[in-house]
Amino acid sequence: MQFRRTHMCGDLRISDVDKEVVLNGWVAKARSLGSLVFLDLRDRTGITQITFNEDVASDILDKAKSLRSEYCIGVKGCKGEELQECQSSYRRY
Repeated sequence: MQFRRTHMCGDLRISDVDKEVVLNGWVAKARSLGSLVFLDLRDRTGITQITFNEDVASDILDKAKSLRSEYCIGVKGCKGEELQECQSSYRRY
């Protein structure tokens, strides 16, 4: 599976809400709260928070929990204003 970037982390705007986006970058910070995982994904334009919740497949959630600082990943999902149901997937390079 290959993720071709559609946006840079710093380029996401309110007009992108509910659109499917693909981001590539480095994990700046990862926080796991049981069935909720937060990743700060960074590239040269900024930082975007990525959220994985219990609505994603369990294997993806387990992989998200294993991510560490400075891993280079690609993420595909929908952009939301706040936490919302969103299918996310990722690829570690």
